[in-house]
Amino acid sequence: MNMRLFWLIAFCAGWLAVSSPAQPASVLARCHLADYDDELRLANGRVDTSAMAHRLEALGVTTYYWLIAHAATDWDDLELFLPEAARAHIEVWAYLVPPSESAPREGTLYPEPFRLDYLRWAEEIARLSLQHTNLTAWVIDDFYENHALFTPGYVGEMQQRARRVNPRLAFLPLMYYGELDHSFVEDYRNVIDGVVAA
Repeated sequence: MNMRLFWLIAFCAGWLAVSSPAQPASVLARCHLADYDDELRLANGRVDTSAMAHRLEALGVTTYYWLIAHAATDWDDLELFLPEAARAHIEVWAYLVPPSESAPREGTLYPEPFRLDYLRWAEEIARLSLQHTNLTAWVIDDFYENHALFTPGYVGEMQQRARRVNPRLAFLPLMYYGELDHSFVEDYRNVIDGVVAA
């Protein structure tokens, strides 16, 4: 049997304080064992959601970061994966690529179906999280590198749209330690729920 190696990452997340009283309870500061990317795929390119859930459960993974970047069907496969993950007691965070990692700037693939419309992504991920309560957060990769788009005002609008649908869904942009300074905290503390720090 051909077993694929999964890199497991233990994250101890340090969350920034937010002024919002609706702090997402499901993603409070805690350690979790997570995996990211490198999905098990079928010959047709679709994710083998059942095999993924079983493999992650066998590895003791508690949270999976579902990257929407490799195929136009990644969003559809996320919808299929969520109930499988719930049965395995796995929390899921939807993980989006920023404009710097998407067509037309890089490669030919967009994150489908909403492409670079992050306002729409916020709403749709929130809707999906109501149907599947193990979808508890969403992440945008290389967030600060793309801060010309992701201004505090734009992120605030993303959050408003998501919170109108599900106020408990957390938004946690990926940040690198060198980017986490006083200025960032002051600018974004009211529009994000924390960070995934790399």
